[in-house]
Amino acid sequence: MMLLLQIGLQFDTPQRTQRLNCYHHDSSIEYNPNLRTFTLHLVSQNNTNCQNVFPPGLSLNLTLASVAVNVITVLIDKYYYENTTTIEITIPASITDAMLTSFTDEHFAIVHLFSYSDIAPIELLIFDEQKTDLNNCFSALSLDVTNTDITFSATPTKICRMQMISCALKPTSCISKVVLNVDVQQFTLDLTIFLLGYQAGAITQTITDATKAQLIRQLSFVSADLTLYSTQGTLNINWFYHISTVNIGSLVGLFTYTTVTTSNSTIHIQFDYDPVQLAVLKSQLTTYTTIIYRIAIDLTGTTDYVFQQSMAGPFNSLIRDIEINCNFGVDHEIEKCFNFYNGDKKGVYNFQLLFYNKDQFLSVQLTQATYVDSCWTQMSIEKLTGKLCANLMINNKCDATYAGSESLQYITDTQSLTLTQDATITGKTIQRCFDCSNSADCNTILNGADGLYVYQIAGTDFKYNIQTHKVVQALYKDTTITPVVIGMACVVFSIAITIFEMAKTQANIKKLKMKKHR
Repeated sequence: MMLLLQIGLQFDTPQRTQRLNCYHHDSSIEYNPNLRTFTLHLVSQNNTNCQNVFPPGLSLNLTLASVAVNVITVLIDKYYYENTTTIEITIPASITDAMLTSFTDEHFAIVHLFSYSDIAPIELLIFDEQKTDLNNCFSALSLDVTNTDITFSATPTKICRMQMISCALKPTSCISKVVLNVDVQQFTLDLTIFLLGYQAGAITQTITDATKAQLIRQLSFVSADLTLYSTQGTLNINWFYHISTVNIGSLVGLFTYTTVTTSNSTIHIQFDYDPVQLAVLKSQLTTYTTIIYRIAIDLTGTTDYVFQQSMAGPFNSLIRDIEINCNFGVDHEIEKCFNFYNGDKKGVYNFQLLFYNKDQFLSVQLTQATYVDSCWTQMSIEKLTGKLCANLMINNKCDATYAGSESLQYITDTQSLTLTQDATITGKTIQRCFDCSNSADCNTILNGADGLYVYQIAGTDFKYNIQTHKVVQALYKDTTITPVVIGMACVVFSIAITIFEMAKTQANIKKLKMKKHR
């Protein structure tokens, strides 16, 4: 078999200088039947006679002993003798797989690298055929789950092309069955469609099963994998592939933001809706009795956590904050809550809104949430005359100085108001105040009913916040007159004591006089 690869034909070929012993006899050639490539693995001898003589673009002839084929023109570029160790050559369609079946039986091959003025022969005595690693058959795997359908999609790498064949065609290296596992649900994919899709470069299969689809859509975490049942020679081997992308169908863009914070022994989930998508959601809701607000947390390398609150219908779209208080619940729930509260927060946070009609699941809306750290463990709001203050308890985790925009958000069932101002604070800051003298919103908050308060400081590369419902009313709202009031009270009290003592003294004098007369 003879295979000739060549970059150009020259009608007036010059006499080239031979560059011998550029590469060692340990250099080899590898054939990949799936990708249909030859790869030259070059072992340099660091011969100074071969350095700085070949340009980056040059010609290459590869001659194998057994079969003669037509001359092929190939461009080899970015070649440098000092650091080029591999050269990959794509096998053209004119050379069939059948012509290369005896590749590993070759005994001799020669490569010529040549430029206009120089040529370097390389003798190859080592021949390898790359064995397929079925662990890398796909570059992407995904799953989409709607109310009725489960759709599997895959992008093949094609390096398993020769193995992705029906056992009826090639019993010694084939795939006999493909199974999709989604949590505890199992689906057998159509083998013919799967194998044809692999050869074509894209696989898509849809399974219609509303019952199983709805069971999957209710899960806090969805795990999925693909199993290939294969025969390789005399062995039956199963290959497992994790499906990292699982999409649960819901309204895209319903949530404009979703954050998770921890403070005051409480996990806070704060979110907001896009008004257009919210109207779509409301139009889709028919008969339902229960809404579950759930945060599912997959922490890196540790335990997963799920916290949720159940509310009776109707759906109240004005609810924009859910709180999980770690101080309440049964013992194991309290322990779990505090384990998360006091632990590392790095991970993936998924917020879910589930609708049920009694025990029947109807739909789910979900989004990914962001955990926002805090420099403080607790906060209370203090209402003073003309200003609103956030009293903060530090956690000693923030040592830097932070310059940015600070805000205090006030949220009730009927309104949301936000005060903002520029600020520079440190991790040791224990109080921040907002002046209400020229702010209608500030005065509304000052005189408003109880609600949720969210304090935040944010800059270009940081964002810290803390939330609370706790409000401390000052005993005397106008702190400027407090000393006067206290002073006047002391004077009045002193006068009263003096009058009392004088009256007591007068009474004692009268008693003494009466005793003398007796």
